[in-house]
Amino acid sequence: MKRRAGRLGGGLVCLRMLQPEVAEFARVCAYDRAGVGWSDPRLGPRTSRVMAQELRTLLGNAGMALVDSSHPDQPRRIPEFERSCECRRRQIERERLLMPVGIPRLLGWCGNWYGTAMSGMQAALRSFDCTVRQKQGTLAEMAGSSESFAQAGATGSLGDLPLIVVSEAPSCPGATWVSAIWYPMQDELALLSSRGARVNAQGSGHVIALDRPDAAIAAIRDVVFRCRRQ
Repeated sequence: MKRRAGRLGGGLVCLRMLQPEVAEFARVCAYDRAGVGWSDPRLGPRTSRVMAQELRTLLGNAGMALVDSSHPDQPRRIPEFERSCECRRRQIERERLLMPVGIPRLLGWCGNWYGTAMSGMQAALRSFDCTVRQKQGTLAEMAGSSESFAQAGATGSLGDLPLIVVSEAPSCPGATWVSAIWYPMQDELALLSSRGARVNAQGSGHVIALDRPDAAIAAIRDVVFRCRRQ
């Protein structure tokens, strides 16, 4: 089972609650994309196609169940998506410029995201998140995001590959857009395979691996066992 750090700019520490459990029924390999986490950066654009080619080179002919996230039509169909991304980009650029003098670390701008779910991992978070390299890597992925969404949108059918889409299901009252906009988009992803299905991770936000690791593990187990029965 191959797992990449799926959050934009996220590192391997996001997966700490998944790996031991999944390793009980499958061999697990998790990695940071180039320029993110503890991985060295690479020259050139950081788009979906480039990162997919890097993953293919890494894997060779190994069998795998790939765990990933996102939808190619987010910019057009989610309200305020582009404005939110631009605000985030400006924030990261500010952190990059101030990082050499230690201000982001001093003010807690880096290395502390996702609160109690990352309890005990703050030192590991700071070791990569509070660096110029991490901010540059995240900005490079954001710069290529429009092209990445277009590339992902051109993806054809996945045939009969086992596929489970696990959707966030936040409990906060203001998240009505999730059922109105997000769930139909997630259903479309599930339809990419004739053996696709979608489940909700009740009470989870965007990073399901941290909010509801049990839901992510159950989906991975299902896909792995279905692949083995083929």
